[in-house]
Amino acid sequence: MKKYQQLRASVHLPFSFAVGATASRFYRALRDEKTIYGTRCDNCQRVSVPARSFCSHCCKTIDHHQTGQWIALPEYGTLIGWCETPNKDGFFTALIQLEGADNLLLHRVGQCDAVLLHKGLHLRAAWKASAAGTITDIVCFKPERRA
Repeated sequence: MKKYQQLRASVHLPFSFAVGATASRFYRALRDEKTIYGTRCDNCQRVSVPARSFCSHCCKTIDHHQTGQWIALPEYGTLIGWCETPNKDGFFTALIQLEGADNLLLHRVGQCDAVLLHKGLHLRAAWKASAAGTITDIVCFKPERRA
């Protein structure tokens, strides 16, 4: 059996791409308003976050020009699931059910110790002081006590 030499290399490929009208509006709202928007499907009435131009449930196009279909969601929600190991920055990758949304948001949970994490934990967005119009304008979701 012939053995082949292996080489290890790193490739850095910076690029830019257009995210479209719906995602552009979503990211601008994060940056300018510190507001998380979802979109409501005309067909099945489900609210998706981040805002989308189509419904991932029934596959219908969402007319993003209709202002009534844009739903401002609260910046808090419930922890549904998370990874057991924090990433290099100390955040846990998590699935969060924002109040008013019908799907789960994949984001980070931080500013807490792993022993505090449990399903149903109430979370609130922690925002960057200087926003850039990306999903990381929300630094993470952190535990919040509710009365």
